[in-house]
Amino acid sequence: MPEPANAVARMAPPPNTTPAGGKEFVDGLVIAAAFLTSVPLGVATAFVVIAHEVPQEIGDFAILLESADGGADAAVGAEGCRQSMP
Repeated sequence: MPEPANAVARMAPPPNTTPAGGKEFVDGLVIAAAFLTSVPLGVATAFVVIAHEVPQEIGDFAILLESADGGADAAVGAEGCRQSMP
C-alpha cells in the first residue's frame, strides 16, 4: 500500500518549532534589567514574559502533535528542541 503524499512532511516538525535562542536570551536580559531596576518591576516583567511564552509553547506543542505519530513523540520532540540549544 503506498504511503500518503504528506508522509514525508509528517516525519519532521515544521521549522517554526525550533528554539529561538536569541529571543529567549533577550527575554532573560529584559528580566534581569527589570530586576536591577526594582524587584516589583522584575517580578511583573517575569510574569509578563511567562504569560507570553505559555500560549506560544502550547501552539508549538499542537504543531508537534500534528506532525508526530502520537503524543509521546510530540513530547519528546518538544523537549528535544529545547535541549538542542547551545
